[in-house]
Amino acid sequence: MGDRYDLNINCTYCNYLNKDVWYAPTCSTDTFRCEKCKELNFINSDFKSMKIIDVSIDEVRKGFSNASMGTLTDIEVERICAEHLYEIQGESDTKIPQG
Repeated sequence: MGDRYDLNINCTYCNYLNKDVWYAPTCSTDTFRCEKCKELNFINSDFKSMKIIDVSIDEVRKGFSNASMGTLTDIEVERICAEHLYEIQGESDTKIPQG
């Protein structure tokens, strides 16, 4: 278990201010759908929204590690973060380039 936050955060697509967005990256809650435009946004470790297409494994890992109690091994963290990145890319309507 790790840190949790309630945020007021602007959508990276339309700049609409979404209120009371729950952010808990160790619970895989680091995305939100904008109330106005319905686009999926990622919340990075600096509490800024990002387009899903711009999210890297490093961003997922940074948010997870910053909010974590540090009880997992590096291998476990890497696996969890890679699986979560794959999951959020699948939730997005945006096509993620394969590479």
